Amino acid sequence: MDARALSEVVAAFGGDKDQAEAEVEERWQALKRVDPGATRDRAMGQLAWEFASRTIEHVFPGDNWYFMVKAAQSAAHILLLDLEDAVATTRKHVARTVLILLIRALRGQAITAEELEFLKTHALPAGKAEQLEQQFVRVGAGFQIKPECRFPERQMILVRPNNLRTKWAAGDYFQVIREIGDLIAGIYLPKVKGPEDVRVAVQILRALQQERGWVTATHKVFVLTELPGAILQAQEILAVAPEVEEANLGVVDYTAATGGRSVVQQEQYTYMRYPLLKIVEAARAAGKAAGTGITVKLNADDTEVDTVRAIALGIHRKWSVHPAHIEGIARHAAEFPPVLRKRIPFADIPPFDLSRLEGLAQEERPILPPLVFVPRPVTLCRSVVPVAGKDVHGLKTALTSPADMVIIDVQDILGPESREAQRTLTQLCTQARRPSQVLALQLDLEQPEAAQKLQAFLPLLKEQVQALILPAVDQARVIRHAAGLLTTIEREVGLPVGSLALGARITKPEAVERESYAIATASRRMMWLFLDLESPQPKEDFSDPKTKGYHYYRSALVAATAAADIDAVDAASDLARLDEESLFTANLGFHGKVVGPEQAERVNAIMNPPRAGQRPAEPKGPAADVFNARWINAVERALEILELYATADQERNLGAVAYNDPITGQAELVDAATARIYYRQLERALKANHLSDAEAKRYVTARERLVLALRPGGMDQVGEAVFVGETLQGDASSVAPWMVQAFAKTSGDRNRYHLDRAYAEHSRFQGLVAHGLFTVCHLVASLGRLRPAYAVEALEAHFRAPVYFGDSLTPLAEVQELLQGGMARLHLTAVNQTGKVVCEGTATLRPEKAGEILPTPPAEIAWLRQWAQDVTPSVPPGVHDFTDPASPRHQTFTKTITPELVRATRALFGPLYPHQVSPLLGLGTLAMTSAESSPGHLLLTARVSQFGAPIEPGDQLSMSVSAPPPDQIRRSQKGKGPPIVPLDIVINNQRGATVLAGQVVKLMEERS
Repeated sequence: MDARALSEVVAAFGGDKDQAEAEVEERWQALKRVDPGATRDRAMGQLAWEFASRTIEHVFPGDNWYFMVKAAQSAAHILLLDLEDAVATTRKHVARTVLILLIRALRGQAITAEELEFLKTHALPAGKAEQLEQQFVRVGAGFQIKPECRFPERQMILVRPNNLRTKWAAGDYFQVIREIGDLIAGIYLPKVKGPEDVRVAVQILRALQQERGWVTATHKVFVLTELPGAILQAQEILAVAPEVEEANLGVVDYTAATGGRSVVQQEQYTYMRYPLLKIVEAARAAGKAAGTGITVKLNADDTEVDTVRAIALGIHRKWSVHPAHIEGIARHAAEFPPVLRKRIPFADIPPFDLSRLEGLAQEERPILPPLVFVPRPVTLCRSVVPVAGKDVHGLKTALTSPADMVIIDVQDILGPESREAQRTLTQLCTQARRPSQVLALQLDLEQPEAAQKLQAFLPLLKEQVQALILPAVDQARVIRHAAGLLTTIEREVGLPVGSLALGARITKPEAVERESYAIATASRRMMWLFLDLESPQPKEDFSDPKTKGYHYYRSALVAATAAADIDAVDAASDLARLDEESLFTANLGFHGKVVGPEQAERVNAIMNPPRAGQRPAEPKGPAADVFNARWINAVERALEILELYATADQERNLGAVAYNDPITGQAELVDAATARIYYRQLERALKANHLSDAEAKRYVTARERLVLALRPGGMDQVGEAVFVGETLQGDASSVAPWMVQAFAKTSGDRNRYHLDRAYAEHSRFQGLVAHGLFTVCHLVASLGRLRPAYAVEALEAHFRAPVYFGDSLTPLAEVQELLQGGMARLHLTAVNQTGKVVCEGTATLRPEKAGEILPTPPAEIAWLRQWAQDVTPSVPPGVHDFTDPASPRHQTFTKTITPELVRATRALFGPLYPHQVSPLLGLGTLAMTSAESSPGHLLLTARVSQFGAPIEPGDQLSMSVSAPPPDQIRRSQKGKGPPIVPLDIVINNQRGATVLAGQVVKLMEERS
């Protein structure tokens, strides 16, 4: 037995011999599946080599022979051969062949004379063909690179393929990894969005291992967490598979994706405290490694400083892109903490379909859907002034100040006893407020009768108020509840649905750390997160790996808001620290700060995106470095890149757009994540009059071009398109008793679960619940308003939990697939205020001309409330037992679509586009048919295979229901529970045309 190797493996598991032995056994079995004669010592030796301390990761272009040879001769422990950022788009194909040949050569394999000539012609650096040839010696008919140029045995060699969401990735895996996978240790996965990216990469590697006869699960996967969403999911990413070895913070692209300025990269251990500690904690939890990116200054001394700081935080490895970096890291290479391995359970991951991978490579299509950038509304919030609603002087001062946003706390002036204060506030806001100023009300909607008081007050200010700010939010439930209430209030007072944006003040540190992203994404209304911690936080020392204070929580909030695409606003500062802390937060990526009226102008200037001014043709000397640092984040550079992104339809839709960087002249890539940041930066600059007339014109043209390109069919149609992987969030709705009564009357489904309180309270639900198809109608109506250029063709809904009166329903959809004829398939979900899924399923959409939206005036809501009051529950004479052969197999019903029913449907689910009304009438009729044909039974699933001829006022509908024979009815709970009955339903109009064909699945309520 190789005792030394075993001791090294045991040490890697912190001395846990049982875990080490289990790891050795697992590797030995994997080896024997490929080589039956493999020994246990061989397994131990492999693991000991893999677990050896490696702290310096050196990255360089994978098509540069000179850098590769120098790296092989360096002190770097891990070599990262880059096919992504470091390779120009024009060289992607040739770089693959160059990389394959160079890896073979540096692994000691011979190459042919033709292959050497290819390298001399195509390998970088250009102009050094003779020098390249001098590194080879002839061996027989071929050529081998000199031994001193080869990779040493200690070095771990990785290839960095292109992002899975770009058109080049499939070719990298199928042509490169498949060819030289046995000569490398693994891959470095860039631009990871979340665990799914890692899972797919593992699937591909396992498929290649299976096809090529390599040992399963031995290729390491290093993950470059360059996006804030990936940082938030670092632990889940590391727990995808045993192959996942490391999460590394890509400081440069992370800065761009969070809207930070260049100083963030230069002082990363201050500005990036949250993402750094996040990956350290995630690595410890998963038994994996935590790495960090480069030092932006290319010298050993600055790199040494960063290295010491990384070690203090618990980082295991650090990136290098220059020999000076290697020197600086090497000074402390032995001081990095060891990676403490642990065995954790992993989900099964099947191999990828290699025929599909080959097809994607040939067609140059992304493996995963590219990220989609859809512009969201942007407001200026550089300076935010809070004021009490009773403070008349404070109101006047705030409203006449240069502040971008004024937040008025109205908690104490709502209700009939404060009419005078309300009138004064209304008069001030009407007369004194600047038109460009955002006016928000602050109110805790969790307080009793707060929503009713707001609804009574809002008509006075509905032309002025743009947002509601919620105080002391510590969970997403509060946001979903408020969003549902606001939808009801808007409809009741005559505001367009979605008019009122939401913001949330987070006061608890643990909520910032654990809940801020969930809060930020709980509603499509969310536009701002305010950091408003209850007590001051200490400013952490570089060497302190534990304290979570000022820098940690601010970088945590920016990660959440950047991932959610909303604005971050910092709390107020003492006057003595105002400029310093405003600049810090502006550099970090915050969009605003809470200030007093007299401080607004100062803070506005600090928060403005920087400008470079007139760029010299050839800047030289130390001043050029300072100037270039400003230029990197300047609006001029953002404008140039966004213009290109907006017009490059083909490249954008395939994941990334190439451009020549104004600073370096190098070919670079911009994807949706960074384009979104540039858009927000320029939109704020436009609103702040920070662009010249010419720049403003260029930006507006680019923005309009990008919006036009998002329409179905491109530039020629009206309405936004949908894209695979895109997520949509509809307007939440608070379920009120009158809504359920109205649906019962419009649909004809008067089941006692919805209308008879005494009956419902003694049922399994223990209270009144909304109809399942009411939830489906809300999904269809709300999502239809987001994408009016589509109509529902078919759908399927599964009901997972009851919806009670007072619940808030939030509709969600993810585009799964684009079909022929411009159609699309979506996954639908409805969640309640706690985030629990109450309904989920799929919908197929077809392109449709939207027409003009049909408004729902408040008078219609009032009429509907009155009209629905007389609805009564239906008490069936009996309950069908479909397991009894005597029960009806076929039933028919009729329904007349009166103008009153159409009006009620529009009022209940409006505002609607014309083509939405008929499907909602059809779903209502389906609800009635389900209830009448199987009274008392519970609806589990509803399917519509076809929405056919449109339903119109005056239609006489006939509904036909068919139940299966008793012997075809199965029971739930593996045959031990109540029967489950599928009922096929066809609805025709008086002309014999089918308006709906579908099925409901019911759980029979068996009664003694």
